[in-house]
Amino acid sequence: MLGPSLTMVSYICLKRLSIAINILLAIFGIILLLFGIAASTFSDEADETGNNNTFGVTLSSVCGSVSIMASVFGGCFVFKKKKWALFLYVFLLTIDFFIILWIAIPMAILHPQLQEFMNMQFQRLIPLDREGTKFQDNLNKLQTMAECCGLLSYEDWRNSVPQSCHCPPHYEDKASKCVNITQKDTRTYMWYSRDRGQSNPGVLEYQVYKKPCGSVILEVLNFGVQLVLGITFTFAAVTVLAVILAWNLRKHHKQQAGEAALFNNNSPGRVKYDPSQKA
Repeated sequence: MLGPSLTMVSYICLKRLSIAINILLAIFGIILLLFGIAASTFSDEADETGNNNTFGVTLSSVCGSVSIMASVFGGCFVFKKKKWALFLYVFLLTIDFFIILWIAIPMAILHPQLQEFMNMQFQRLIPLDREGTKFQDNLNKLQTMAECCGLLSYEDWRNSVPQSCHCPPHYEDKASKCVNITQKDTRTYMWYSRDRGQSNPGVLEYQVYKKPCGSVILEVLNFGVQLVLGITFTFAAVTVLAVILAWNLRKHHKQQAGEAALFNNNSPGRVKYDPSQKA
């Protein structure tokens, strides 16, 4: 049996840990809610395949709102010792916990198949010169920034390799990062090739980036999935810890209430009423 001083120390530690956990829940909820609000501005715009991200945006907003409400009820329980606040706190954390597991478990199972799935999606988009203007503009920006070409290779563009794929004239390490290609000059005909000093009139010869952009996209997606999995499983552990701390804090509240009642009943200054002494 713990002495009064040890009991008070453990109560203070539990209370401070609960406050810290509630602050983490509030921060996490605000981040998710702001992400959902920011992403909702783009939810009306569909991507090139006709899909949108309204489900993910809604789920993020719901999870963030639940976390914020849970932190509010948790603070009410810690400082006000309200039993109803504890039940609402545990209920909301349970909802958050199952939402997180619903997201994280399928993601962890499907993660090893991500590369195969993305390669199938890339194949659907080939040839790239037949895709819409918006898609090509976005891919051109990626090719310029990441120094890559095409999704699986530069051949995805067929005979319409864009300027964003071209290696600069003074590009470092061209031998390992660039590849020589020839392309029929269907746009400017033979005079353009002659003006450029091409050895074969009507054919353009230049160097393009060897690295495909698909590998860059996969690296970013893999990092994003691993980051999300780390955050979700960590948050799931935090919710379990929060519930355990809350119930232990409730036990301390009951113990303190029992000790206070016992002290009041055994107080030396307390006068007990005896009916036999009534005149």
